[in-house]
Amino acid sequence: MANKKTELDNHSGGLLLMIIFTTVWTILSEIFFNNSDHRITAVFFGIIIAYFIYSYLKLIKNRKVMPEIQVIRNPKKEK
Repeated sequence: MANKKTELDNHSGGLLLMIIFTTVWTILSEIFFNNSDHRITAVFFGIIIAYFIYSYLKLIKNRKVMPEIQVIRNPKKEK
C-alpha cells in the first residue's frame, strides 16, 4: 500500500489538511482577539475541528474494510 495512491488516500489527506489549517486559523484568531468577546467563535470552530477529527479517524479506521481503488488519470485534464 505504500506505493499505491488510492482515492481514499487523497480524501484522507485533504481532510487532514483541513484539520490542520482550521486549527491554525482558530488559534491565530483567538490570539488576536484576546481582549474581545469572540469566545463563541472559538467554540464554534472547536466543534468543527472535533467533527473533522472524528471523520478523519472514522475514515482511517474503515480504510482496511474498503476495497482499494486506484486513482484514474483523466487524459483530458492533462492537456
